Amino acid sequence: MRSILISIALLASHITMAQVRTTVTVRNAKELEQLSQRFDTEAAKIKEVPKKYENESVVVLFHSANFFIERGEVIYFVERVKTRVYLKDKAAVEKYSTYYTSGYGDNNSSEVTIIKPDGTSSTLELKDGIKETNSASIPIHYRSSVTLNQTYYKFALPDLEPGDIIDYTQVSKNPMGILTGNIPFSRIYLASDFPVVRTFITIEVPTKDAYMYLESLNGAPLLNRKGGDNGLITFSLQDSLRDKILNDWKLPREKYVPHIKFILTRYTGADNNQVIPVRTADSRIHGKLTNDEFVRAANLVKNVEGFGAAAAKIVISEVIAANPEAKTDVNKLMELSWYYIRRKVITEEPIYYSEMYVPRGQYDLYIASIFMQILTKKKESFDFVLTTGNKNAGIKNVISPMEISWGIRWKGKYLMYPSYYMQFGELQNVYQGGEAMIVKNYNLKLKTFSFNTEVLPKLDYKDNQLIEKYNISITEDFDKIACTRTMTAKKGFTGTFIQDYYMRDFNDDQLKYIKKYKATDSTTLYKGLKASVAEELKRKHKEEQVQYFKNIRDAHIELVKDEYYMMDEYKSYKVSGYAMTPNSPEFLIEESFTLNDLVKKAGNGYMVRIGALLGDYDKVEEDFRKRNYSGALDLPSTKTATITFQIPDGYKVSSLDKANRSFSNGFMDMESSLTVVDNTVVLTVTRNIKKTDFTVEEFATMVKYYDEMYELTQSQIVLKKK
Repeated sequence: MRSILISIALLASHITMAQVRTTVTVRNAKELEQLSQRFDTEAAKIKEVPKKYENESVVVLFHSANFFIERGEVIYFVERVKTRVYLKDKAAVEKYSTYYTSGYGDNNSSEVTIIKPDGTSSTLELKDGIKETNSASIPIHYRSSVTLNQTYYKFALPDLEPGDIIDYTQVSKNPMGILTGNIPFSRIYLASDFPVVRTFITIEVPTKDAYMYLESLNGAPLLNRKGGDNGLITFSLQDSLRDKILNDWKLPREKYVPHIKFILTRYTGADNNQVIPVRTADSRIHGKLTNDEFVRAANLVKNVEGFGAAAAKIVISEVIAANPEAKTDVNKLMELSWYYIRRKVITEEPIYYSEMYVPRGQYDLYIASIFMQILTKKKESFDFVLTTGNKNAGIKNVISPMEISWGIRWKGKYLMYPSYYMQFGELQNVYQGGEAMIVKNYNLKLKTFSFNTEVLPKLDYKDNQLIEKYNISITEDFDKIACTRTMTAKKGFTGTFIQDYYMRDFNDDQLKYIKKYKATDSTTLYKGLKASVAEELKRKHKEEQVQYFKNIRDAHIELVKDEYYMMDEYKSYKVSGYAMTPNSPEFLIEESFTLNDLVKKAGNGYMVRIGALLGDYDKVEEDFRKRNYSGALDLPSTKTATITFQIPDGYKVSSLDKANRSFSNGFMDMESSLTVVDNTVVLTVTRNIKKTDFTVEEFATMVKYYDEMYELTQSQIVLKKK
């Protein structure tokens, strides 16, 4: 069963801030290499698992996260991570058998050494890395601490065995330009999915031309501060023996896991608006922005006014050229401009010129600027929206403008940074119900203004729907289940599916809506070419086409395998709804495949595990029942699954098992029913989540839901010959 992770971040605890100005003093590459050697030396000392962790599957023996600024032709913010991990059993080997890293390619580096129980070691040659396009599939333990749009590559680690130690080092370099001199918030977790024996953290910043905002959250120790005389300040922490935190998807990591959060801002001297806030160096106060600082944060949009004006001119021209009616219809212009920009964002195409595209997941400030300029040209009034969404303690607890998302509200419609599953005027799931600061009737000429604090609207749980329909039957040899599955996702539920299944048809659907789609006439591709050249080009194009559809099919197979380990053969798929435009607002896919292990011989009949189609619900273990953390469920939603089983000719249903169940605890409910109608058996399951956050006390009642779902997945039909 698919789920969309919703978690909550809490901004709290102590904060350290270092603030200084003028010429940057930073390390060169040789100095950084010398600094790094001491972390390698410390890691090499730790080879044994402490007795208290001897029964753990995975133990992190050593983890260092070190951050520096390197001077060269370009100034880089450097993240160097070194981790040594002990793998006790086969489950641990499986977790680490695929290695992911952002430290690969230009300017970056990565090294993996496998240490065997007898002490022998081998360093792997990492080459031909496969680019990972689905960021959600990257395990937490391999993710970079820096929340940039990192590009990850994956490698298979051969010959791993229980008892091995993996020692890996990753170096990622992120350029710090004048306008893009902010490194987004970095989070370094002191404990998480696995226990940690020892952690080193070092953050080195210049005493000039840089601002540093540093927080220790959820019980993490404060970092020590040293230096300053040589133009560099070092913040450091040595931490030992951290037990693992319960590692399930319902844990809001930012709210409960001890970690360090920091941001580094390069001060250019060009515009004081780029430096927010101005505070006393190394103050220990809680760093909430004042109203004046929020005004300055809002005014950051003026720093990209030139880009916004130039990009708006291009967008208007492109939209009106294909849709002349938009010239006099501002509603049409704004809607089509949003879809035009959304497609550019998703495909990472330039809006202004080739060097100035708007990267996915970044720079909502630029997008807001474009819409502001369009509305200003049309003499339309609008509101300015500043928010941090619904994942944290609210907009009023912001300590830096880097936490803020910028957007606008126009005629009751919200124009935020566009995402896959949004339609024009809608809010992303992460913004709905979040706190926002609104500047009504904002004007780019305003220097100061006041804010109204509002709660952003949110959809009712009934609007976010997933409807699954399964038509299943036993194959001719009575050894497999043949399944045709149709999935329809609406509103917030569409996001996961679009990202999983996105292909050129989705792109074409957007182009058609804004009337920018041009079908390719294949005959013109070979016009004027020699016959031999044209034939070779046709052959290559056909080969590319075959490979393209093979890649899509392979990706779909992996998605189904994630849900059904017993998959036998993936036969076909058809996507007929893309959820990208008003012409196709829902995601709709039909797939057919066969499954093993669900049909077993029983006397003169068969047992069919019909409940297994509902997904993989493990039996609830005792440590899960004792969970003492609050958490967050999927987005508020309703999900319905209907499984229709065709009874084979010559057979009848002799018994139905475990299929009629129910659960309710006030904010979540589930009900299932199984009926026999003529020659079919119908199992229907409905689950509603009416809110996301749950307390420890509410979880104690919610465990019964997982008990019910486990029993339901075990439900089976017994068939007997007539």
